[in-house]
Amino acid sequence: MKIIFSLLIILTSLQVQARTQGKMSETTKKMIQELLHAHKGCPENSSCTKEQGSLYLKFSNSLSGSQKIIRDFNRESGFPLRLFTTQKDSTEEITYDSKCFSHRSGEKKYYQAIKFILNTKEVNNKGRFFPRVFLNKKNKFITSTNASPLYTTNNSLYSFLDFNNKIYTLKSSKSGALEFDFNNNSPTSPKSVKCSKELKDIFSKYMKDYPNFQNLFKGSYCQDIFNIETKSYETYITGWDC
Repeated sequence: MKIIFSLLIILTSLQVQARTQGKMSETTKKMIQELLHAHKGCPENSSCTKEQGSLYLKFSNSLSGSQKIIRDFNRESGFPLRLFTTQKDSTEEITYDSKCFSHRSGEKKYYQAIKFILNTKEVNNKGRFFPRVFLNKKNKFITSTNASPLYTTNNSLYSFLDFNNKIYTLKSSKSGALEFDFNNNSPTSPKSVKCSKELKDIFSKYMKDYPNFQNLFKGSYCQDIFNIETKSYETYITGWDC
């Protein structure tokens, strides 16, 4: 406990010094990062092994490169999908506390995870993982919990997400493939709409396959998402976590 308290004092001192000087040096940033996590590359306040930290750092560095470098990483090491998990610590993914108070304080605890995957079939363990999903009668698309839907085609959902203060597009295919996309499509934005009973029933049935996640959501909501191939809106339902 004394060690943790000492680290907090050192960290606070570094942050105050940086604010006083009006600029944080690279050396100070590095020292703060090392204090926040023992393993290089690991996100702040996460449970993360040395190997996962190295992989996440490699991913972060790829974002500073060309589209080819990002695509090469994506193809070789997968996409860092953010999803919910029931396991606090793991050697296979990076985990951290959920932003939702109910996930941290309820009888059943839920956590966020970052898992590098090539296909969503890799998170088919329904007792351990719950990936964010957009559903309707015809389609099921899985995307990252930090992603916001943009549009669909007949076979894929496109979402935008923020990495290192820069916006990227994630393509989620029906086949389960996940990849960065750099096309410049700019269709009409999604619209929030009232959920039909049919969609609510579809979502309730889907959740029955995840008995360990019955208390994950406070409810559900629906969006009209534009399909650029049919040139029409299609309504999808997803969970509302907090």
